[in-house]
Amino acid sequence: MTVGIYYIEPMQWLDGGIKRSFIDNKLDVTLRFTDIFRSQDLKITSEIGQSKLGINQYFNQQAISINLRYNFSKRNTNKQTRSNDTLEEMDRAGVN
Repeated sequence: MTVGIYYIEPMQWLDGGIKRSFIDNKLDVTLRFTDIFRSQDLKITSEIGQSKLGINQYFNQQAISINLRYNFSKRNTNKQTRSNDTLEEMDRAGVN
């Protein structure tokens, strides 16, 4: 991509992740990778007359992160309550 007198090369990098659930889907473990191939760099070149300029900058964004999430609530409690509320509402409305 040319901007004025500068040529900026396209940037690309690859991020990825894996998620796994344990203990009846209450514990989620996520492993994430940022800039896997260490390719997130900026390259700019310019040539004006006899002068040449080159910039190569790496943003140092390569990282690994682990996320743990545990759900303490009971999953079926809300569904049962909603069902009972709906039945009570239907009784009040005279549907049953």
